[in-house]
Amino acid sequence: MLRQPYIQISPHSDYSFTVELNTNIENGLVKFNTNIQQQANDNAFSLSANGINVDLAILNQWGWKNLPIQTLADFNFTLKGNLLANPIT
Repeated sequence: MLRQPYIQISPHSDYSFTVELNTNIENGLVKFNTNIQQQANDNAFSLSANGINVDLAILNQWGWKNLPIQTLADFNFTLKGNLLANPIT
């Protein structure tokens, strides 16, 4: 269960924006941060997440199936990519 969610969306003058989401999950804290840039030939993005004192069993609920982990821990991950897709013909 998410408690005390906080979200902030910040536009920037260089055609990009940042979204920050912080929330408590049981006794832990999870922070998500994403940055998306909109350019003519590039829609780069990055997504990072940090968890502090989080029950890692919650990862099964987020789509990471069959993880036999039930412990409190910290985690970090970063995902970077481009939102542009090749045309479907």
